[in-house]
Amino acid sequence: MKKISGLYRTIPTSSLVVPRRTINLFSRYKEVFDSYPNLWLTGGAARSPFVSWAKQKLFRTRTTPEPPRDFDVVIIGGTLKDKALIKNLLRGHVDPQGVSIEKSVSSYLSSRDVGVNEVLLRPETLIFSTRAFRDIQHNQLNPAATAYDPDYQDIPYRIGLRALLFSLREKLPLSPMIQDSVASAKGFSLILMLSKAFETGLEDPFFRALQRLKNPTAMAYDNPLEMIWGLQEDHPDFKLTGNRIQKKLIQEGLIPDPREQYEYLLGNRKRWKN
Repeated sequence: MKKISGLYRTIPTSSLVVPRRTINLFSRYKEVFDSYPNLWLTGGAARSPFVSWAKQKLFRTRTTPEPPRDFDVVIIGGTLKDKALIKNLLRGHVDPQGVSIEKSVSSYLSSRDVGVNEVLLRPETLIFSTRAFRDIQHNQLNPAATAYDPDYQDIPYRIGLRALLFSLREKLPLSPMIQDSVASAKGFSLILMLSKAFETGLEDPFFRALQRLKNPTAMAYDNPLEMIWGLQEDHPDFKLTGNRIQKKLIQEGLIPDPREQYEYLLGNRKRWKN
């Protein structure tokens, strides 16, 4: 483990357990990563291997990193031209909305929402902050310094709920401050992050955690599907477009099956022609 500054350290990627999907991405785009030494993976693709490594180092606990659902990247010191080029080069494997640019490693790490997200990954190197390492060391997921609102002495609902998702994925308990944020969360942030939980298959543990923390909105419902349907009525502009949500809503008869609608319309068209 090499110390770069007081804020962050590096370790070789070879010392990590990296999911096969990430290895395949590095292999497929080797020339791109070679040409852009300032191109880094962010998000879960970097976080999960780091958490697994840190738990092994600190507690001798072997865990398997979660395979990433998608890939986000940041170009450190990049330009808008670099951003457009990377979007094109990685098209089909990296979400265009997940390509960003940042002035420096320090500025990127300090802009994260929770400590354990202060990580970056390349084919040869992983960078992590001391705050991220402390989260694992203390077995507690904490908000990043920039997430704290000194005026209200709390953190935004969206960040608290995002942290809850990270907590479920990485099996890290929430800090008291994040618990307070989750317990009082409501409105648009709640339906947004509940839909994210559905996308990742975590809707049941996410809902149970909300109820365990006595979130008033969650306490009014019996299950996550009922909750997201009720929240959608309060926020009609929010579209429940995720495949898993759509499938469950169809199964419960809350929305019509588009395949049945198509077959019905097709049958009517044939009858009209005849």
